[in-house]
Amino acid sequence: MSLRPRGHGKLNNTMLTEKEKQDLEKRIEKLEKDQEAFEKQRKPDRKKIPSAFRYAHLGLEFAGIFIFFVYGSSWLQKKLQLGSWFFLLGVIIGFAAAMVRLLQAVQEMDR
Repeated sequence: MSLRPRGHGKLNNTMLTEKEKQDLEKRIEKLEKDQEAFEKQRKPDRKKIPSAFRYAHLGLEFAGIFIFFVYGSSWLQKKLQLGSWFFLLGVIIGFAAAMVRLLQAVQEMDR
């Protein structure tokens, strides 16, 4: 939409009726509000952006739990001379335990 009144020529106060001036003022105010809203969207609030370190421990915790169960099941398998299915069971339980802990940690952070 053009902000100029009908007809050609430069925009000046003598060419506008009172209603056209009011409409033009409303359009300009709306454009300024839209521009402010756009600027707010472009610049994210730093308080809302989580730090990378906030989530860094989750990977280490996941890996720690998983490795604990994998090596634990491997050690028990060798010590007690169990079949290879025991190692597989340790891998599955380790993965499940790590996922449960990961989900708990994420829910705690959302609160």
